[in-house]
Amino acid sequence: MKKKGKILVVDDNEEILVALRLFLLNHFEGVTTEKNPEMIGSRMQKDSYDVIILDMNFKAGINTGNEGLFWLKKILELDKAVSVVFITAYAGIELAVNAIKQGAVDFIEKPWDDDKLLATVLKAFEVRRSKLEINRLRETGKKEEDRKPDKRAEVKKNVEKEPSKKADGVASTRDMSREKKILRFDIDTFEAEDKTPQTRRVRDLIPPPEPKLPPDTVGRHKTMKK
Repeated sequence: MKKKGKILVVDDNEEILVALRLFLLNHFEGVTTEKNPEMIGSRMQKDSYDVIILDMNFKAGINTGNEGLFWLKKILELDKAVSVVFITAYAGIELAVNAIKQGAVDFIEKPWDDDKLLATVLKAFEVRRSKLEINRLRETGKKEEDRKPDKRAEVKKNVEKEPSKKADGVASTRDMSREKKILRFDIDTFEAEDKTPQTRRVRDLIPPPEPKLPPDTVGRHKTMKK
């Protein structure tokens, strides 16, 4: 069963491009080939690839692998999650380690063994799938975190409300005191105009205010009461 993945093969050898395309089409739904590495950016802007098989040397007589490392950097700048597999006839341990340190998933030697080639590309494809899944989970977690209410803001809001409540309580107490005074005044006025038993009963409901005596008369007032 073919993998639902897209492969891009970049090599200056036409025969290699044809051979790899025919072989990989048996295992992946899309395989694109490109001879010119300068066209990598344009290809990646038009389509999204899971694995890029990249030659390490393009110019004749140069086998340092620096060209491949240069294009590896450019590729990862465009897509950090893409899997890059190098293919080269000049594979060496030092070069392979350097390539992997800089972001390549693996490398293939020319001429290649089909089974080893397929295993390497399949592994690179799974690495790509894993990176995409990790990115998806991070984005999902970030969105959920953004939707959660800010507890600190809520606490601050509640604290800011407390002085207002206290002020409201003081205001309410003052209003009640003022209403009592008005009620007392209204009853006194009403009684002065209409001295009826009903009026006296209404007045009896509200106790008269305590008389305020000068300090020197307090003792004498108590004596008189006795």
